Amino acid sequence: MERKRLKHPKVRTGCITCKCRHKKCDEAIPACRNCTSTGRKCDGYAQVPDKRTRSWHQGLSWKERWHLDFFRRCTTVQCAEYFQDAFWGRLVLQMCDGQPAVQHAAIAMSARQCQFEEVQTKQVEDRESVLALSHSHKSITCLGADLVRHDSNRAHKETVLVSCIILTMLALFQQDLFTARCHLQSGYNLFKEWAAIDTKPSLHKDIIEQAFSQVQIHYSTCVNPREFLNNHRLLPPRPPQSDKTATHDADLVRESRGLLVIGRQIVQSHPGGGFSISRASSPLNRGGIAVLSKLRLWRSQLKFFESNGLHSQRHRDMLAVLELWTLIIDVKMSVADSQEPSEALYDDYLTYFQRAILLARELLRPDASEVPAPVCYIKPSVVAALLWCGVKCRDWKTRDDILALLRGCNHHSPWVSAVTTSIERLIQIESYDIAQGAPIPEAARVECVSIGPLLDSFEVQLRYQRFQPESCRDEDAWESVTMPCQ
Repeated sequence: MERKRLKHPKVRTGCITCKCRHKKCDEAIPACRNCTSTGRKCDGYAQVPDKRTRSWHQGLSWKERWHLDFFRRCTTVQCAEYFQDAFWGRLVLQMCDGQPAVQHAAIAMSARQCQFEEVQTKQVEDRESVLALSHSHKSITCLGADLVRHDSNRAHKETVLVSCIILTMLALFQQDLFTARCHLQSGYNLFKEWAAIDTKPSLHKDIIEQAFSQVQIHYSTCVNPREFLNNHRLLPPRPPQSDKTATHDADLVRESRGLLVIGRQIVQSHPGGGFSISRASSPLNRGGIAVLSKLRLWRSQLKFFESNGLHSQRHRDMLAVLELWTLIIDVKMSVADSQEPSEALYDDYLTYFQRAILLARELLRPDASEVPAPVCYIKPSVVAALLWCGVKCRDWKTRDDILALLRGCNHHSPWVSAVTTSIERLIQIESYDIAQGAPIPEAARVECVSIGPLLDSFEVQLRYQRFQPESCRDEDAWESVTMPCQ
């Protein structure tokens, strides 16, 4: 019987000389012993391409790949707003895998962030700046080429919109507000134009629309209101206004809007997307007192303008939002600054919570979309405020009112559904084995809450910490449950 030679996988390693001689190489460095022992010259080792490396990585230098990895690990996390991280945590990363415009924009943004965050020598700082400028230019070039193609493919349109959002954030990093506004306005105009043509439901379309709203909020907080009003390059031509009060009022509304974003972030941190509400003893972040003082100042000035003849629905809405967040920050600071902070202290502020419900009901009325006000901004602010009230207020009727408001403004919104489902489950956890309407004891209350919507499966993950005495507190004692959104 004929003997067959055993099959072995072909070896692709070894020095060049041994490969030519079809000899097994011991791969010694700097020269293999097969060559040196026979007096031959070892020609060294050729670099074997790593098939695990994606094709879009092969044209990048080591420095560029490092910045792309930094963008994945750090930049996207910091850019994620607490309403969702599906845009920065998933969609952008998917686009980086094969879209040059998004990839170059990501590298530019990463390089700019490194330049700001790290203490560097002047030479390194200049190198990072050049890298950011180079890839920003490449991204805009690719974006222009994509727009010229007039491709009707949905993926192509999403690439253009994602690139616009990243370039807007990059311009905000560089404090170039004019460029940021150009990218933001152009991108959103394209989004509205394409959304009117493509009416089919799309998860990516919802994520991109939410991202545009978030970037608009970031932009509003970065803009100096007076420069914004006086810079005619940023605003379309309009008739001159003889009434000074109207100009001051518009200035006031924009600054108030920016302060509300800061106040919302102070009350609810967002380390990795979703909501995160801390225990009663946790102090506010730095600047909490200043934010509260400014909120009160702007609220008082808005009331002054209203008393002098400004009775539009827009001004009443802004007043209601300012008062809503002033109440919340006031309650949070009062409990955190008390001698013995505890969840039970929130019971003393029932009238504050009831007032907050009245304000939220006014802001979530059915005709709110007809009001020429920043509705896309007001509604998320109110939903965030209702979540905080639903977690911290243990009054049964007030919680029922909060759930009724959230169910009324759902309209198939995954974020509102996640908030509603989480509050309902939280009530079940805290009221287990407790009679309806009875006070909830301190030991049954939840101190910390973290809510993360899972958009792929339309579910929400609720993580929480129960009450723990200070003497035996375990910061890692989290419980978790995943639920389908309603």
